[in-house]
Amino acid sequence: MATKATNGDQKANVNDLHSAFALAVAVMRERVQSLSREDSEDLYVLMPELLNGGPEEQESAMRAVNEILDQTSMQVVESDMTSIDGSELNSWLEFVSKRIELARKEAKLTQAELAEKTGLDQSHISRLETAKYSPTSKTLDKIADATGKSACYFDPSA
Repeated sequence: MATKATNGDQKANVNDLHSAFALAVAVMRERVQSLSREDSEDLYVLMPELLNGGPEEQESAMRAVNEILDQTSMQVVESDMTSIDGSELNSWLEFVSKRIELARKEAKLTQAELAEKTGLDQSHISRLETAKYSPTSKTLDKIADATGKSACYFDPSA
């Protein structure tokens, strides 16, 4: 009798585990679908490192995945962007990217060292410095802390 109860408990635990896993997959699917095309492509590139890399590669890939996924969990605030044209946004992005690179160099850090200090992936730092990515305020805060600058050094509107 005790064996049957144990088997029943194990089956219940497995069912609970399957339900929890299915829920986690559904949540992740929704989050990944809400990503930009670039972020989705970055996740695709990170998967082999995350699944098959050594401990350091897996840790670095996990930090990059978390950074990408954290962006989707931020609250969206409606804003009137009709007064800002594309060239103004590009100018802002160019300004911020040059400031990131300048701050890193003033701190005598390589991209890899800045990545390590911020918990970001080196490729993410590179994309920020070349204005391929627009940094989140959380990312700018991490870079500011790592380089000894204030967030408003990178973005005067911060």
